[in-house]
Amino acid sequence: MNPPVRVVHVCVAIDQFLGGAISACVGTACLLNTIPNGLRNELLSFGNSQVSLSRSAHLFAKLTSAQVEVNLSSSHIPNKYGLGFNASLLKQFSQIRTADVVIFHQIYTLGSLLGSLFTFYLRKPFIVVPHGTLTNYHQSIRKLRKIVYKPLTFILLNKCSSIVVTSEQESRELFPSLQLKSHIIGFGKQVELKQRLRYGEIKNFLFVGRITPKKNLPLLIEAFIKIARERPELSLEIVGGGDENIVQECMQIIDKNPTHSKQISFHGWLSGENLASAYRRADCFVMPSQEENFSLVCMEALNFGIPCIVSEQVGISDVIRKYNAGLVMKTTTVESLAMNMRNMTESNLLLLSDNAKLACKNEFDDNKIANQWRQVIEEAIKDSGGNQMRRESERA
Repeated sequence: MNPPVRVVHVCVAIDQFLGGAISACVGTACLLNTIPNGLRNELLSFGNSQVSLSRSAHLFAKLTSAQVEVNLSSSHIPNKYGLGFNASLLKQFSQIRTADVVIFHQIYTLGSLLGSLFTFYLRKPFIVVPHGTLTNYHQSIRKLRKIVYKPLTFILLNKCSSIVVTSEQESRELFPSLQLKSHIIGFGKQVELKQRLRYGEIKNFLFVGRITPKKNLPLLIEAFIKIARERPELSLEIVGGGDENIVQECMQIIDKNPTHSKQISFHGWLSGENLASAYRRADCFVMPSQEENFSLVCMEALNFGIPCIVSEQVGISDVIRKYNAGLVMKTTTVESLAMNMRNMTESNLLLLSDNAKLACKNEFDDNKIANQWRQVIEEAIKDSGGNQMRRESERA
């Protein structure tokens, strides 16, 4: 029997406040470790503070359950760049020497930039998962940082074996030279398919996610209030946390419309059964974001048979359109979102729910995703072996 292929995932802090990228990294490592495919997955995580560790117990529980070995570096303050070192992690980081392949999650982080240099020096194959950091939206912000890091990102992107993106949209926005080495792989289901509690009129809207400016949460609340004036039986639940300025802006909008304040609920971060209950109560999921390279929460909604309203900038919108599992907005304004929410309340929930579950089953099946990853990893190792042979031949 051949020994398992050792795969090392490198990421920033395991912190739910960092959004979908870290959840996707943890989910991918766990999926590849639980599906029998000859892979043994480990995680190297940079920049973990006591605060970030304390609020992400459910992610560590998932890693423990999947028997993914985790090695952490520490940081005094939470940060999204993986800043922070300790002696034990430096020792663990050197174990990349014995890895068969390394997967770097995100681009502009300490672990990815320094780790890719070290991996390239060792002539090890490595794969990059940008998690949206190469989209047009992300390239348009923090330009100075990207200019400073350009020499390192050149090595990271041009010397890697493959670039794994999560949607057709994210692939289209790669530089043409990088599209040649890109592979589109979504994420496996995070939970088993669930039965809806009720099938009737669409009354309960749900938003789940990290609250940041690009999510357009104030716009969602204004759109909901527009239709709530006509339909007092409607409700909107908001699950997540993040930018307190955005939360205050949302509360100010609600305070100006006190008649509808009881129809809008803020829950903060939820996980496990509490999050599952929020999905079960929902009839429609709404994500009017300016940009999402994939949207794990939309996939989770589909998994529960919940139709989605999303902006065209959400990566999973191609799947929603393909299976008629909701509505895709070409323009993201209060008026267009209110119109789509109104149209959704007049739709057939049973039909849309069946379409949502079919989309999740066909596109995000665990075994399908694991097999796609296995192929990419095997290609990286094979190509690296060929390159190593050529280098040895040249030296001879």
